Amino acid sequence: MRKVLKQIRMGAGYLPGYGDHPGTFTLLLMIGMGAWAGIDHGPLGMVMGAVFMFAFFGPIWCIGCISRANAYDRKHS
Repeated sequence: MRKVLKQIRMGAGYLPGYGDHPGTFTLLLMIGMGAWAGIDHGPLGMVMGAVFMFAFFGPIWCIGCISRANAYDRKHS
């Protein structure tokens, strides 16, 4: 589990030769849209909307982070 979290953190950041993770802005945009969709139901609705969007898009983003970190490790080992 610790290795997976390390790979996610590594892949989410800037990697020389790969740049920044291209999906980070999209993930934040989707979370913001979820929060905006729940705004009519108050603060709890905003939080639930954001959590719902992260629950859907977060795993996809994490897989991308791990893939980037593994590719970087393979290239530089």
